Amino acid sequence: MPSRTIQFTTTKTKAYEDTSFVTGDSPRVLEVRDDLSNKPANAGYFINDGNGDIIVQIYNNDQNDYGDQHTIKAGEMVQLNGLNIRRIKLTWVTNSAYRILVG
Repeated sequence: MPSRTIQFTTTKTKAYEDTSFVTGDSPRVLEVRDDLSNKPANAGYFINDGNGDIIVQIYNNDQNDYGDQHTIKAGEMVQLNGLNIRRIKLTWVTNSAYRILVG
């Protein structure tokens, strides 16, 4: 996997990980802003470590709903830079695993 550079504008980060994301775990809503002491995340990444797909939706802190659905396939990494993230919703498609770091 290529190296990644992420520029945080805050000193607090939050990591989320699930090594066995299955249908009973879905949907999972990660309360990013709450976990970062009432500050939205402006940078980070999502890595699909599993063999299946996961649908990801971002709730921008300036909006009143989730944005479009994005299917993240096995082995893909998505940078979450400049998104002003309040929440992240993960929806099961097939059994998988993930790692997320935001700040």
